[in-house]
Amino acid sequence: MGVLCQILINRTDDGVFRSGQTVTGTLKYSIEKPTRYNSIDISFVGKGRCRWSEGSRKNRRTYSNQEEYFSAQQNLYTPKCDEMLKPGAFEYPFAFIVPYNIPSSFKDYTCTIEYKVIVKFAKRKLFSSGDTFETEIPVCGCVSSSLQEPLLFGLRKTLTSFKSNSKVRVSAEIDKILVVPGENFNLRLTIFNDSNVSLIVKTELLTFFTYVSSIGHTKVVMQPIEATKSNSTKIKAGSKTELVCNVPTLTSLYSIQHTKILIGQYKVRVMVKLPFPHVNAAVAIPVEIGEIGNPPQIVVPPDLENPSTSYSLREKNYRYNHEENDDDFENYNEKIKSEYESEKGDENEDSDEDGKTYYEEFDLEYTNDEELIKYVDKLKLEDTSEENNNEFEDDDSEIELEDDRGKKYVKLPK
Repeated sequence: MGVLCQILINRTDDGVFRSGQTVTGTLKYSIEKPTRYNSIDISFVGKGRCRWSEGSRKNRRTYSNQEEYFSAQQNLYTPKCDEMLKPGAFEYPFAFIVPYNIPSSFKDYTCTIEYKVIVKFAKRKLFSSGDTFETEIPVCGCVSSSLQEPLLFGLRKTLTSFKSNSKVRVSAEIDKILVVPGENFNLRLTIFNDSNVSLIVKTELLTFFTYVSSIGHTKVVMQPIEATKSNSTKIKAGSKTELVCNVPTLTSLYSIQHTKILIGQYKVRVMVKLPFPHVNAAVAIPVEIGEIGNPPQIVVPPDLENPSTSYSLREKNYRYNHEENDDDFENYNEKIKSEYESEKGDENEDSDEDGKTYYEEFDLEYTNDEELIKYVDKLKLEDTSEENNNEFEDDDSEIELEDDRGKKYVKLPK
């Protein structure tokens, strides 16, 4: 049979390893007869890949991307000259550190992010690459958020009728933008219903996943999470109502960061549901679910009578790129620049009621390629369409954002 191998992992209490922790275990293998190996290596690697198709028949096109996050390797055996490995049972303890700034393990029909301990018995034979054994290591990476807490936001809806115009305004505050899996997002809502109709306020959590191909093409999947939906009682016309709402999360939910193939995000959505013929209005705020971690000082794992470990972290570039053809990326980037300049010029022609444009209000300056890419990402996230079904459409609604560092109301571009 050649070689028998077992990779025994010292599992954590919940079976998941986190950034900064050490994966320890024991490699056991036995050889039945003298065998000539080129090398025996054990490695800990992290890789991600995505792939999907769009269109049909002749117009069908496939998009894909891949990325390696790190690779750590230990050499267990290297022969001297034509030395053959003698039969017997062998045992080696091993230890690998889980790096920071890596995405969590993830798998669906489009994308896979996984981490494995791999043992390879490489042979010198021309037509035999040897034997490979592997075991998967569930990893939970750290997440972060750039938004300030608490975050104040809101929306404003104008109801048009034959007799008069009236408004509905919602002011909201969310206490945390980043919570651990299973924790609630807490909202405080103040509803000013200066209209002649009753309404209902609905809160829910959305998954908002953006898959990115190697040429920058994206696939966006947005889906409400049923277990997080909540509806208020009817809010009467001409009233002011204050509500405290809890938007729950699930222990299985986790934001995906630190990877170029997937933006795994969540959004808390507040929706004003209006009776026919009025159209509902909603605002969705990006939030993160995960654990915060601070990188400690690098500690080399104890030798444990093992060979030294070689760690290799891949340099990350989260811009859209085409790894095989730099010219394609340059042309694509120039196209983004021209579209951005054109759209920014159009946007600045229309000022809001305070005489400030969207860009001036936030003092946004897009001065280099990285920020241009972030700008494109943001547009793609905000411009994702939904089916109306009298459920969500903001054709005549305005969205307000307010930062606790200074109250500002902003009319966001549609």
